[in-house]
Amino acid sequence: MGNCAAVLVPAEGHINPAAPILAELARRGERVVVWATETFRQQIERTGAEFRTYPLVFNSWPWPSEGGLLAGLPARLECAEQILPELVDRAGGA
Repeated sequence: MGNCAAVLVPAEGHINPAAPILAELARRGERVVVWATETFRQQIERTGAEFRTYPLVFNSWPWPSEGGLLAGLPARLECAEQILPELVDRAGGA
């Protein structure tokens, strides 16, 4: 049995397409750990994956509300720089 970690963008357009892949990995006996927000906990757990919530900083990040995806890119990159070390650390003991 192997291990798989998924760090998903907490939006239906990212979670929904990933769900069948997560379910298939779990069905094959892989240990699947998924990071997202509480909104998607049940959907992720139904796949057989283990749900993990993002660090609090992710949920309180000041995401831009105007300008589209590219306007929010610098904020997303900055947030990723802050949360990824913790996710990597938690993945080792998850």
